[in-house]
Amino acid sequence: MITAKNTLAEVVRDYPQTIPFFNELHLDYCCGGGIPLEEAVKGTDLDANKIAADLNDYIAEHNAKPASQNDSLEHFKSLSIPDMLSDLEATHHVVERKLWAEIDTDLNKILLVHYAHHGVMLTKLHHLFGLLRTDLEEHFAREEKLVFPLMRTYPRPNLEILNLVQNLITDHTQAGDVIKEIETLTDHFTAPADACPTFKRTYSLLEELFNDIFVHIFKENSIVFPEYEEKATEGELDAQVEQSLQQEQGSRNDECGYCAGEENGEAKSQVLFECGDCGTLYCNDCGETGCPTCGAPFSHAHPIEYSGSSWNPNQG
Repeated sequence: MITAKNTLAEVVRDYPQTIPFFNELHLDYCCGGGIPLEEAVKGTDLDANKIAADLNDYIAEHNAKPASQNDSLEHFKSLSIPDMLSDLEATHHVVERKLWAEIDTDLNKILLVHYAHHGVMLTKLHHLFGLLRTDLEEHFAREEKLVFPLMRTYPRPNLEILNLVQNLITDHTQAGDVIKEIETLTDHFTAPADACPTFKRTYSLLEELFNDIFVHIFKENSIVFPEYEEKATEGELDAQVEQSLQQEQGSRNDECGYCAGEENGEAKSQVLFECGDCGTLYCNDCGETGCPTCGAPFSHAHPIEYSGSSWNPNQG
């Protein structure tokens, strides 16, 4: 029985067929899904208890007719974490890249054709969509080339990987904020009366893209990442937190977090580097093959501290 105390994420996790229900009401079950229904409707004209009652009716009605989305989420939850990651890459990453490429082409067309009557709105839409696409492209690259490979390699997460996962969740929230702004700007994809077929198609594709992104983020935030985090050993994480604090203290002293700065009386590298992917500080000697924390290549780092030397290993 669903009540106003249930979070939106709980409802969708247990009853995936409710996704269209929440989409219709414009309730955020992915980025903002961790709050109770009664809190999610604050500031709106929706009544939490009525929505809970309607949800129970909706679930009862749709239990006998499971939708493909329901089957898909149930299957996804049954997968191992490595298989979940592969599924995300093979489905949502492929679909969303295809959709935003189509939208980009159409959006540029209608910006020119309808500029005279809708220039202000379309210019802002073009800007917001461009920002969202850029952020998602970089987000997907970070998932596919850094975080997902680390999650596959280390079934029991360490503190650094969990921090990288948290960064992905932060990305999701930021993407969700841009999507909400676009939804408001377009009056939830309501095309103007003088809209041409391409205009209407663009709005339809935007809605399709965003609905897929919502499911995508839900799978990661509410299924994959929590399950992965549960595999962390509390004692090991405590030790890693202590080590991280020690490294941070070393960073405040302009020292490498992985060495004492000198070895056998010989001075170590004169240049301190910051990893561009995870922010770890390390010296040239400790990062000969890349970041000692996340494994990012040395080319991703940049020098932040000089000790009388102007040499920069990142310059040819």
